[in-house]
Amino acid sequence: MWEVSQASRWAGFIGAEVTGAVMHYRPWINYGGYWCSRVTLFFGDRRVDLLFGESDNDQRLVPSAA
Repeated sequence: MWEVSQASRWAGFIGAEVTGAVMHYRPWINYGGYWCSRVTLFFGDRRVDLLFGESDNDQRLVPSAA
């Protein structure tokens, strides 16, 4: 968890109702199964995409936990 109330991009979402959430899964080939690479949160007609990962040595998006 992190404090977002002081971040200007988040300020408009403080106290807003979350009207939907979609979890996006990708195959996790090296470890089997799947990993959730991002979650899309909906606030009425607005949305926020949260990315879950880190970059590898080639600057590619990879799972953030092994």
